[in-house]
Amino acid sequence: QNIESKSRTEVKDYIPTILLILTILTLIIVSFIPNTFTLINGIICISYFIIGLIIKYIKTKNKKSIVKNLKEIDFETLLPNMNKLNESLPELIKDKGSFILISFNDSILPIYGYDVAMQFFKEFGQVTKKFFKDGEVYRFSTYQLFVYIPINDIRSVTKSVKDYLK
Repeated sequence: QNIESKSRTEVKDYIPTILLILTILTLIIVSFIPNTFTLINGIICISYFIIGLIIKYIKTKNKKSIVKNLKEIDFETLLPNMNKLNESLPELIKDKGSFILISFNDSILPIYGYDVAMQFFKEFGQVTKKFFKDGEVYRFSTYQLFVYIPINDIRSVTKSVKDYLK
């Protein structure tokens, strides 16, 4: 079947596109610099996020929208947090997808300590986000992720979870 769009969305603001391109270019440039510290990519992304918030505030003079954006991000994992989940949940329920709660094995905590365990959890969150790219991944609690996938067929959900666990 051919798919046709009957409406077009007019782009009114190119700032997000410019910030995204600058973020990608900066990340590429930094990747060529030897011996950069490990958090540089996160600092770059957060910096452009803050620049975007400042530009948004200058344009709208609305402090509430800035605070709302800041409250929706878990700054340890850079995933949406429980505030964002609570806001999105009614719409996700209407979409009739599937919800998955994934727990990270925190038994490594006594062995490696909090910092290493949190680094593993951050990577776990990013890998999960990449795998469920059609859905949404939220940080649910210290070592748990809440995943929404827009599939409600039990066979498809089971296959998706099995593929994730491989």
